[in-house]
Amino acid sequence: MGITCIRTWALTYPKLRSRYSRRALVLCGLFAAAFSRAAIEVAPQAFSFTDSSALKDTLPHTLKRKKHCDYYTSSSTFSTGFGSSGNDISSTNWMCSGPVTKAEAEEIFMSTPRFLEDCPPDLLPQEWVGVTGSMRAMCGIHQLVSGSSLLSFGSNGDFTFEDSVLKIRNDLAVYVFDPTLDAKHEIRKIGELERAVRHARSKNYSFIQTGLAYRRGTLRMQDALGKQLFEVKVDTLSELLDKTGNAIIGILKIDASGEFEVISQLEDSSFRLGQRVGILNLEVHSYHPQPDGGVANCCYGQSDIDNLMNYVLGQGFILVGYEASGGGCCAEFSFVNPSFFKKQRREKIYPHLRNKC
Repeated sequence: MGITCIRTWALTYPKLRSRYSRRALVLCGLFAAAFSRAAIEVAPQAFSFTDSSALKDTLPHTLKRKKHCDYYTSSSTFSTGFGSSGNDISSTNWMCSGPVTKAEAEEIFMSTPRFLEDCPPDLLPQEWVGVTGSMRAMCGIHQLVSGSSLLSFGSNGDFTFEDSVLKIRNDLAVYVFDPTLDAKHEIRKIGELERAVRHARSKNYSFIQTGLAYRRGTLRMQDALGKQLFEVKVDTLSELLDKTGNAIIGILKIDASGEFEVISQLEDSSFRLGQRVGILNLEVHSYHPQPDGGVANCCYGQSDIDNLMNYVLGQGFILVGYEASGGGCCAEFSFVNPSFFKKQRREKIYPHLRNKC
């Protein structure tokens, strides 16, 4: 028998729910070695996107480490999606989940998540950035300390998001990561990279031609017909943070291929997303539509979304914004981490507590 401290939510106790909703407590006690793990594991469907009424009555974090399917990712060049091509419907993705049909995937984003909440009063006013179909909520943006970092993964040559954020807070340090703009890729035209670099320099953005993935190497993406879309250099979030010197991220925006795998890798590596990120804007793709009507990486299903939400919510984030887009392929999820801002305020009052958990 030993002393163990675990993080959990007071939502376990209905009588305390109204007072302690979304507030993480640290419960310390004596636990017998024979204590059953099954008692603290979350049921796979507990966080069903389309039927999530049970969300607030269960623990938001599973202690069971996921299994990963590495049999098709042994080389330095790899794909997200299903199988070695990313489009093998007889195979699985990295999380060992099989694909669902396009129609099934599109149904997932048809309804608004039941766990969508209002921005906490102490983080108001909430701003909205973007255009219809890609609106992102910025709850807490006014409370970020001056000089906070904005890390944006995936620009597609369009800096509307970054430019709009800077109109609200012009004291943020902006880093844009996009390795796909070079004209050597089939999806790009001559001059796109040069225009992106010029714009980044004019705004004093740091533009980095390395993408985000669940492992280091070369990410290759093809459509379902085998057409090559791009083949680019990628790395993990931890490595990219080390390279840019960003230990703490005010705003993290991810709009890239393979967000399910990225989030799963963060959980597997015990990355402390809840301690390092204040605002999280995440575009989730059940598949990637192509301009010619084709698709790529079709299609991630309910279990993949449940696992992603399970990790993010378990890190202390709450969902404050949601918008489906792309005809059912994708949705914008906007999260805020209230504990991040509480820690930020505490460190402002007591500087000697900085960098201490």
